[in-house]
Amino acid sequence: MCEKRSYFNPSCEISEKTLLRTIFYRCLSTNVIHEIISCKEIILFDIRVLHLIVVIMSKTTTFYICRLCGYIYKGKPTGNCPACGAPVSSFVPYNLGLDDFRYKLLSVDLHPIATHFGVGIAVLLALDYFVVTIINPNLFNIDLGYGGALDFLALILPIFVGLTALLGYFDGKLRYKKIKTKFLMRKLWLACIYFAVSIAIPIFNFTSGMGSNFTFKAIEGVLIVAAFLLAAVLGMIGKELTCNAVPRGRELPKEG
Repeated sequence: MCEKRSYFNPSCEISEKTLLRTIFYRCLSTNVIHEIISCKEIILFDIRVLHLIVVIMSKTTTFYICRLCGYIYKGKPTGNCPACGAPVSSFVPYNLGLDDFRYKLLSVDLHPIATHFGVGIAVLLALDYFVVTIINPNLFNIDLGYGGALDFLALILPIFVGLTALLGYFDGKLRYKKIKTKFLMRKLWLACIYFAVSIAIPIFNFTSGMGSNFTFKAIEGVLIVAAFLLAAVLGMIGKELTCNAVPRGRELPKEG
């Protein structure tokens, strides 16, 4: 049986969690400054505590990959794969190939989040224009037409498209370390065209005289369809980019 102050006893075997808990409660229950200045026990401070602090400070995040579906799990998995349901034995240690700074920035996923907003607005705008033009601008007693939802969607679309393109540029630089590749340059040019189209939409929207100018209204419709198609094409190109980051990670020898 270990004594209460067993962390001063090198022969006493205790777990890391117990050791940390003991130190933590001791700091709470004593005058830390007085302890450091006058307590002679500080000289006898167990070398295991210093070793534990070094280990904790030097610990890096470990990753495991499912060999069946490729899902990357942060930390050591304790159950079946959350993506495909494969047993925990299908996980093997995985070297992500990224330093902590790049990993943390990429983990925020700002570009994918902004992309979802931009695509969602483009889809809503196309549906709204179709409803306003073909069916009824006041469907369900909601002002969907000019002066209402259509104007609002047309106005915010270029904001999200521009933000998505900017975040996509930095995401590409951070993820692949360069932009001048076939797929990335194609995405960049299409994103610029998409942004230009998204700016033209509110221009024709607000100069169409609340939809009374048939020519401007028709041009606006063509631009909305073009924006929808560009968003779809950009999404398809993004789907082809299966490599998450450069350098690509690799499997590590299985433990045990």
